[in-house]
Amino acid sequence: MKNNNIYSLSLQRQFENIGLDSDINQALQELKLSSMLRQSKILKQKGYSTSTLMYFMILLPFIKRKLCSFWTTEWLNQQIEAQKDTWYRFLNNERFNWRKLVTLFSLKIMFL
Repeated sequence: MKNNNIYSLSLQRQFENIGLDSDINQALQELKLSSMLRQSKILKQKGYSTSTLMYFMILLPFIKRKLCSFWTTEWLNQQIEAQKDTWYRFLNNERFNWRKLVTLFSLKIMFL
């Protein structure tokens, strides 16, 4: 069965307004995502911050997009101009403790 990615016009307009000042970003700030990233040793030396990259990774399911849409969709490309190598290096870095991040994030949400 195929996924139907057709959205109503009003929903499409809402996606256009999602940015770094969205409710999702505010929620992640209240959950202290940046702190959890540091505790999980998910740090970068240069380029886009880990919290910015993580925000857009978390945003993907909400807008029903895949990772490849960052370099194929004009709207996403306008939001963050990171190249595909940035995303793959971010996701495949062996020093990042993703398991700890998921655990910290889950515990934070469970005990709100």
